[in-house]
Amino acid sequence: NGLYHALREINGTHEYKNWNATDKNLFNPDIVDSAKRQKRIEEIHKLKGKKIDFYKFKQYLAEKSLEKAKRNILVEFYKTIKSHRVKFIYRLKFFFEYPFQKIDTK
Repeated sequence: NGLYHALREINGTHEYKNWNATDKNLFNPDIVDSAKRQKRIEEIHKLKGKKIDFYKFKQYLAEKSLEKAKRNILVEFYKTIKSHRVKFIYRLKFFFEYPFQKIDTK
């Protein structure tokens, strides 16, 4: 994601089809060999390393936030179900299989 944003800035457009031949085919092994790809990625990191790191950091924060939210939802779901006698409906179990795995149904 960070690499894409750096390439977008270098090439002046978000439309990758309008980028230079190397950049738009950077991950196509039939057109750009691995040595040339690695060299180009290193060049991009030298030019736009801070921007790439910034996007990596934002992605890291987003993933951590999502992970925490999922954990909190499961905890609250578990508390709600555990505090009431609930007959498990197969339809609910089908749609929400993961939370039901965390609950002792006995």
